[in-house]
Parts: sequence; structure tokens; C-alpha cells
Amino acid sequence: MTRRVVLAACVLALLAAPAEAAQRPRCNLAGRNLAHSRTIKVVTRSNEDTETIKLLGCVKPAGRVRTLAEGVQAFTTETALTLEGVAGTWVVIRSSSNNQYGGSTSLRAVDVRTWKSYGVASESYMIGGPYQGQALSAIAVNARGYTAAMRDDLTPAGGTAVTVSKRHVVLFDPRGNARELDSGPPGEFDPGSLILDTHTVLWSHGGLTRYARF
Repeated sequence: MTRRVVLAACVLALLAAPAEAAQRPRCNLAGRNLAHSRTIKVVTRSNEDTETIKLLGCVKPAGRVRTLAEGVQAFTTETALTLEGVAGTWVVIRSSSNNQYGGSTSLRAVDVRTWKSYGVASESYMIGGPYQGQALSAIAVNARGYTAAMRDDLTPAGGTAVTVSKRHVVLFDPRGNARELDSGPPGEFDPGSLILDTHTVLWSHGGLTRYARF
């Protein structure tokens, strides 16, 4: 009797397996993969009825589809969403919006697997006025979720003009905690020198290479 019960349970488990597999989510988003990655897929979706634009992403082959960023695309407001960096399941997303009153730009690091995210920099302006906040001259992300950036302080210089008063080299951990590694006049830093690998950040200050371990 016991043997029959065991056999019956095995048969039921085999029959249920295909049904459970069919119910699992699939990372099968249609469209061009903006991430150019074998690990994740990120695509753009626009909806004219709701006047919205979204970045959707998932981890291959069966990760959950998540909304990574979204904005408005209407007659008076337009949002652009782009990827500024990709490493493993992490992406850096630039979101830029403008309307008849002004505009703003922000950058966030997002983990496609867990949906965790943190802000890296943001700037904004009102029509007729200068940009305010902090702009980025360089950024890099690694597969551990760390982000390195050269972040610039913007100072009004009359009318709509701005100047970069100071440049900072900043490292963010996967929780979004920021650690300033260096700072100084912007002309002393080469944005093209910023390199981020698994455990090290490298950059150039005054022609000399500097680094930090984490």
C-alpha cells in the first residue's frame, strides 16, 4: 500500500512540473536590448494612450520584469531615458525631462535583479535661469553595485550661464552611501581617466594617477 502511494505521488509531481514551469516568469521582452548584455535585457516602452515612456528590464533567462524608470511624453513635457553604464545586473539610468517651465536631469544606479536603486546626481533649471545642482563629467558602475563618478558643483554665472566651481571624485556603495575620494578645481581632473573595476577606482589629478581600494 505504501509503495502505491509513493508511486502515485511521483506521477502527480511529474504531471505538475510542466504546469509549474509554464507559470514561471520569462525574460522574453521584445525589442532591442539597450543593455547589450547576455545577463540582462533592458527595453523601452512608449504608451501613447497614457503618454508615458518606461525602461523595462529583467535578468535572463527567467527573471521578473521590472519597471526601472519611467517618465512623461506629452505635448508639453518630454522625457528621455538612456543607459549610461551596464555591469552584471546593474545599470546606470539617465532621466532627462523638459517642459515649458524648465527641465531636470538625474542619474540613478539600479539593480535589475532586486530593484534596489540609489541616486548619483541631479541638476535642474527654470526657463531663463541657470542649471543648479550637480552634473556628471564621468561615471562607471561595476557588477557588485558600486558606482564611481566625477561630480561637478554648478555655480550660476549670470543669466543662464553656469560654471563648474569644483569637481569631486565620489564612490557609492550598493546601498547608495557616498564616499568622497578627491576634489579640486575641474581643470585638474581628466574625466576620461576614471576607471572602476571590482575593488579599485583609478583617476587622474593634476596629471598623476590616484586610486582607492574598497
